[in-house]
Amino acid sequence: MSTGQTSVLETENGINKFVMKKEMERQEKLLDEQRKALSEVEWPFLPRVGKVDMSIVEKLRDEADKHLARRNLSYQKAQEYIHRGMTEAAAYYSEFAALHKQKYEQANSLAAASLIQVS
Repeated sequence: MSTGQTSVLETENGINKFVMKKEMERQEKLLDEQRKALSEVEWPFLPRVGKVDMSIVEKLRDEADKHLARRNLSYQKAQEYIHRGMTEAAAYYSEFAALHKQKYEQANSLAAASLIQVS
């Protein structure tokens, strides 16, 4: 990305900080869009499938496990960035972990509700 003013980049922020700031803004925008999309989805407590079997429950549990793994990885990255003193990056990964925690809880709730319906 070029602003056409290299002197501003070098004296005020430095190129690395400028690039990092722009990337964090882009990532924050994507995270906000994902959070908004998740909040607009109404939690269907029970799946709308006619017949529920264990394969549906297993798929939901697998999805929950994936989100849990992503949450743990994001928290780990946040801790690494805190130790490096990069608080903006740490805050981003912490928010990303919170989003995956929310998705984990949703998938886990759906799996539990589906398990009740298994015939």
